[in-house]
Amino acid sequence: MNSKLTLSINHEVKEKAKEYAKAHNTSISKIVEQYLDRISEIKEFDSATREPSSEYELIKSKLSPEIQQIIGVIDPNKEIEDERYNYLMKKNS
Repeated sequence: MNSKLTLSINHEVKEKAKEYAKAHNTSISKIVEQYLDRISEIKEFDSATREPSSEYELIKSKLSPEIQQIIGVIDPNKEIEDERYNYLMKKNS
């Protein structure tokens, strides 16, 4: 089931993403979905050593500093819809 996600990004980045998506016959939504799906599958720690996994370190090293900073910010156990509801209730009250 798809759900809507609103992002705020730099206008130039958005325009470049639109060009990229068009050139690759896809959508920005699909690119973001695939990216988020991929990073969520990365095994961050080796279960035996509790050290960062080599896959995680390799992929992280290729990400921009801005993206590196946000890795792990979202708690995967948190209900996003509840957060959105709470935000909208507070905003509109």
